[in-house]
Amino acid sequence: MLVVAAPDVGEFGALSVTVWVMLVWLGVAGSAFIDAALTGAMRVLSATTTASLSTLVTPVSIVVAWSVLDEAPTWAAVAGSVVSSPEWRS
Repeated sequence: MLVVAAPDVGEFGALSVTVWVMLVWLGVAGSAFIDAALTGAMRVLSATTTASLSTLVTPVSIVVAWSVLDEAPTWAAVAGSVVSSPEWRS
């Protein structure tokens, strides 16, 4: 992913401390929410079903950003979604 992000690395250097704090918070809070939702799902669904559904998080996020926020997906986002798919890791 460093190769994919390399062209945009200059943008990260220009961010203020406040923006960095917000980005870290977004990552931490977002991850905590997803983990809590998956833990709750495993109380009523099997672990296999929950794991299968969890693979939809990234593609659904891209679709929501595109349809609701009018933010067209970049090739890097699509590539990241494909690479994060469990089929590629096995």
